[in-house]
Amino acid sequence: MERLRKCRVVEGFVQIMLIDKYGNDSFDNYTFPLLTEITGYLLLFRVNGLQTLGQLFPNLTVIRGSELANNYALVVYELMHIKELGLTSLIDIQRGGVRIEKNPNLCHADTIDWKTIAPEGENWIKANQDANECTTCPSNVTVLLPNGMTQMIRCPSREVNRLIHNDKPSHLCWSSNHCQQKCPTSCPKSCTKTGECCNTSCLGQCSSGNKSQCMVCRNYYYIQNNHTRCVDKCPDHMFLFSESRCLTEEECYKLYKPLQRVADITDDHPYVPAQGECRLDCPVGYTLTPAPGTQRLTCVPCKGPCRSECKGMVIESISQIQQLRGCTIIQGSLSIRLRQLGGENVVRELEKVLYSIEEIYGYLTIVRSYALMSLGFFRNLKIIHGTVLNANLSLSVIDNQNLQELWNQNVTIKRGNVRFNDNPMLCVKKITSLKSHFGDGVGIENEEQLNKTNGVRVACEIKKLRTKPTKISLDSVIIQWDSFKDLPDMRQLLGYVVYYIEAPHENVTFYDGRDACNSQGWRVDDVANMQELDQATHILTRLQPFTQYAYYVKTYTLSSENLGGQTDITYFRTSPGTPRIIRDLHVYIENNTLVVSWQEPTKIYGKLSAYKIGATLNDERNDMIKQRNYCHDEIEKPETKPNIPVESTSIATTASPVKDNQNQCSKEECAAFCSASGVTESESGLKIDVNEVEMSIGFEDWLHNYVYIKWKSKIQSKTAGRQRKQCNCPSWEQLLHISI
Repeated sequence: MERLRKCRVVEGFVQIMLIDKYGNDSFDNYTFPLLTEITGYLLLFRVNGLQTLGQLFPNLTVIRGSELANNYALVVYELMHIKELGLTSLIDIQRGGVRIEKNPNLCHADTIDWKTIAPEGENWIKANQDANECTTCPSNVTVLLPNGMTQMIRCPSREVNRLIHNDKPSHLCWSSNHCQQKCPTSCPKSCTKTGECCNTSCLGQCSSGNKSQCMVCRNYYYIQNNHTRCVDKCPDHMFLFSESRCLTEEECYKLYKPLQRVADITDDHPYVPAQGECRLDCPVGYTLTPAPGTQRLTCVPCKGPCRSECKGMVIESISQIQQLRGCTIIQGSLSIRLRQLGGENVVRELEKVLYSIEEIYGYLTIVRSYALMSLGFFRNLKIIHGTVLNANLSLSVIDNQNLQELWNQNVTIKRGNVRFNDNPMLCVKKITSLKSHFGDGVGIENEEQLNKTNGVRVACEIKKLRTKPTKISLDSVIIQWDSFKDLPDMRQLLGYVVYYIEAPHENVTFYDGRDACNSQGWRVDDVANMQELDQATHILTRLQPFTQYAYYVKTYTLSSENLGGQTDITYFRTSPGTPRIIRDLHVYIENNTLVVSWQEPTKIYGKLSAYKIGATLNDERNDMIKQRNYCHDEIEKPETKPNIPVESTSIATTASPVKDNQNQCSKEECAAFCSASGVTESESGLKIDVNEVEMSIGFEDWLHNYVYIKWKSKIQSKTAGRQRKQCNCPSWEQLLHISI
């Protein structure tokens, strides 16, 4: 752990685990106040004697999550003695979730608003100390300022859960002595301890005297003359490394290989500068070639198609797929089993990595991947050779509850059979369309049974409906479409579903980037069926001014009905609106001239043509004004009338509220609400969540397989153990793994 003493940034991940000989005071002499940033993840597992992380990492501000531990950026698992997290400076986890589990003495793990810190990940906080045996969060605390003074600050309030009976207001804190820091909405995640906004280039805290002196840079940084400079993008002569640091070409070539890739990378210095990044592999369309007159490798355009061969693998989490980045040929088989139900959008991660795959020499299996709505992330896949088969199958697509689309291009299957089973949203005609590109002897193994388990919960015969926006304002639009009247029994039409999304460019498709288990992206409104009308209408609200949107409408029918309707994707742009406030306003006097400077608003909502500057002379001649201290005796604000929306009767249908996470309850909240209402568990059907138990077991299995090495024999184990103690580890620049 001494290697962390002078670290400000760990480019990679930090693992502290399997320390069982330490007591309660063993960590008293360890503290790393300089460490503010980890680009990968932080994992703690079975560390005895550690009671708080606050002393180890008092200033850790951001975990970027460029590498994840089974989809998590922060893992605290089975620490028997930890009493509080104490990561009081942690304000941002940019990718991945948080998993804090099975820490029997840990308090205040659930008094943190983790969704604010890690908005893109799944947060799993379970099996820690009972909240009734912990202290409560304070309403305010005293903080020590950099100038040595102290100041009282108020802890942010936790939102009262309206679904929990007698839920009382409380505050957010790391412990009874430390609030969770939340910055003003005008400068999210960038303010001092007292809430003063920092420069927009900062993340976390900054100097109270110089708001541009950041503790951590929001985007990227480089070091010049021993000073850190924050930038929004790297200078032209530098290359981005680890999604955080800008390096010169010479610095890039000198980087040592990452420790986790020691086994499969033979070159000690494998990094190459290419297209503005310092990377281990070349961009698509480029190949590694020694530079003329030097031993250094460089990326040059391929003469014809580039080939990058990779081994096959089983993908069970998004953290695993990074090994396939840039691969075009899979020498082996590929199996995708993504069982997670929430958190980061896995489809977008798959699109970033698997799009380059062109050939699979073995078989392809897609099993129980609940998030997948389409296999479109294989956008360049051309052929599945089937040289290795799985029970005589080269393509298996089984038990994918939300899969609705295969790939958009023609894929040749040369050998082996194909099997589709238990895909209730996938229409049979989309499966049989693959037959035109089967090789000799290839067939659908269960073709006669396809319609029994595939496409049973979706309308597969679709009639196109016409649609158009009729009235557009700055934050709402009324859309209209043809009513669907083609069902033999119109009672089977339950209504319509409207999908809409921000669309800067007119290139939106139905399934690209969509994840059935993630609320990001498409928003959804349900609309009741008005059978007597030839045209159905609906109002979309809470839109951004001067923003282009895409939308489409589809029918919602009984699952037994195979006929439905759907519109094409249609675009509209909202009207211009008032820009947001300007940023970084400065007023000062220079040579008897009043100088006003500012930065443009983050959102303009239109075409900005000019600024208006207004000024009034504040001549305080009234003696009463001079006698009053307005810092303590504030100006009384006039009473505001309640904002009661005017009931509108101009719309034929009732506007459905936008479905977002704020209006939905979790399973635990709904269960608590039912119990509070006097409904027994047997009546409400509350049972053990089998999927949750399976996911918990799955994570524990992954962690044990990741941490423990299974040796082939006892003799080999002893020999390897001696060798491991004697070896000198490579540079830990990209990895820190601490175990005793």
